[in-house]
Amino acid sequence: LAMLLDHQGGTDFLIDVGGELVGRGRNEANQPWQVAIERPTEAGDGIVGVVALFDAAIATSGDYRNYRVVNGERLTHILDPRTARPIRHQLASVTVVDASCARADALATALMVLGPGEGMALAHRLGVAARFLIRNTSGGFDDQMSPGFKGLMGIG
Repeated sequence: LAMLLDHQGGTDFLIDVGGELVGRGRNEANQPWQVAIERPTEAGDGIVGVVALFDAAIATSGDYRNYRVVNGERLTHILDPRTARPIRHQLASVTVVDASCARADALATALMVLGPGEGMALAHRLGVAARFLIRNTSGGFDDQMSPGFKGLMGIG
């Protein structure tokens, strides 16, 4: 859809298709589009940050909406192709910003599958702008950002 609007001469738009967003140009206030990153809870009860999206795409992959508990074990819809089983780590969500929406979506899912350690290592190696929200023992989330994502947020 974004490519179609680009081709038709569209310059200022924000498209959201199922949680993957593409922003081009600026909003009505002549500012970059502001996109919130949701706190990864079932209730969707808050945000952890806002990204200024200018001529880029953003996608989030997480385990907090589509899952079930079987015999006391939380089983998410995200499968690890190495084991053919649901992922089993504390990573709750990964958000990726990229020039391509398809790439942002694929990277967010791949990093989610890899988990916090391997996923962040790959994000560093590939220069991916990624934000990881990891469940901690106090019931909250540890927030880790790759250097690319820190740059988007204006963090040294």
